Amino acid sequence: AFRLALDLKFPAQLHRIIRKAARPEAGHEEARFWSHVVESLTDDDLKECLRYAAEWNTNSKLYLCSHLLLENIFGRVHPDRLAGISGLDDTWQGLASYSQRHAKRIDTLLRSTYMLDYALASGLNRESS
Repeated sequence: AFRLALDLKFPAQLHRIIRKAARPEAGHEEARFWSHVVESLTDDDLKECLRYAAEWNTNSKLYLCSHLLLENIFGRVHPDRLAGISGLDDTWQGLASYSQRHAKRIDTLLRSTYMLDYALASGLNRESS
């Protein structure tokens, strides 16, 4: 299904396939899925996947699938092969800038949870006194 969606250039269908493969109950099936998918990609397929990932990365609702795809590509494809794919300069720039924004947003949310923990702990200490 992944291959068909990629060949037909249906990014929305590809996104749904990735989301379905990432479900928690997938377990070992997910590793086999990614291993099979990524190892079968040509350089042009990798270029297309990276462009889709860059596009999805611009949307906070879609970026998790983008990062899942990127994680599996970066973990299974040698960096020299990725560096040898021409025409990805803009894609790399877009991925880097939006990924930094997502990381900053997640860091802000994490810091907010610390404040909540502190506030809750302070309130519990007052009640026990």
